[in-house]
Amino acid sequence: MIFFDTNVLVYCIVPHDAVKQNKSLAAVEQALAEKQIALSPLVLSELIYVLAKLNTNEDLLRSNVE
Repeated sequence: MIFFDTNVLVYCIVPHDAVKQNKSLAAVEQALAEKQIALSPLVLSELIYVLAKLNTNEDLLRSNVE
């Protein structure tokens, strides 16, 4: 299993740094393809909090969290 912290997920979703976004997307996509991804409820809660604080579009927030 590969455990991802909140910052990696935020980099996947928020387009502030293209290099970090591409690296994090590749890592998460690979873990998903290999069915090796692990997230804690705390990470999901932190992700929702950070995205809400950044005024992320609600539809984008929902689609990424679901």
